[in-house]
Amino acid sequence: MDRYLLIAHPIKSAQIFKKWHAVLICLIVWVIVTLELLPMFFLITTENLTNSTDLKCLDYASSGNVHATFIFSMTLTFTGLLLPFGILVFSYILVIRVLKDMQQRFQNADKVGKPLTLILFAMVLFSISLLPYHVMRNVRIGARMLFDQNSCPLIICRSLYNITRPLSSLNSCLNPVFYFLVGDSFRDKLLSWFKIKTNHKQNSESTTSG
Repeated sequence: MDRYLLIAHPIKSAQIFKKWHAVLICLIVWVIVTLELLPMFFLITTENLTNSTDLKCLDYASSGNVHATFIFSMTLTFTGLLLPFGILVFSYILVIRVLKDMQQRFQNADKVGKPLTLILFAMVLFSISLLPYHVMRNVRIGARMLFDQNSCPLIICRSLYNITRPLSSLNSCLNPVFYFLVGDSFRDKLLSWFKIKTNHKQNSESTTSG
């Protein structure tokens, strides 16, 4: 939504939204997510390792009361995937409409190409990283309700679920890298910061040596 307002109403957006608004929104999101994940502490259980007294901590999709876990997992799927993805798609549709209108008015495809690339990448990355994880987590929990512990379908579901778990972090890991590569302003500022730090370090070392 911030990107849409920045593109569609740049002057009004700069006048209304200040830095403290961004800080407040981030804090609210962190509080909501933290409260949302608190039930996980009550759903996660442990089990004894084979031929050992040591305990293994299981993830919540593989432990706890299966029916309570399924309800919690579906709630996370709605609030953590469907709702933000719906907002993302809606916002980007608005952004695309504004960009297409700008392209028709100014006949300048260069100004539109990079934002459209960012939009496409953000949506694809969000889908690839989070959709398989949420789907397989619910399938994994559903398989626990339908099949025995060591049955073949349950083992397959557990294996596929474990493959998708690292993917869920892909969105957070690759987003900064992508914006660094395509964002001229951000890249220039970051490189400038590193250059200042390097020069400061070299000057300090020269002063110490002298």
